[in-house]
Amino acid sequence: MIYVNDIEDLDDSEGYFILGRTLARSRGLSFDGLYTDSGYKIYKTTEGIYLYGNTE
Repeated sequence: MIYVNDIEDLDDSEGYFILGRTLARSRGLSFDGLYTDSGYKIYKTTEGIYLYGNTE
């Protein structure tokens, strides 16, 4: 497991399972329908799979 603070820190040749609101927001992913306690979204991109919610 690795920890990064920015999607720029990810190696383009690798695939990742990416957790967290901050990295999803920096990727520009949609938060439509996510409120403080309404669950999570799963979104696949070329660099990996994001799992994120709208809460910290």
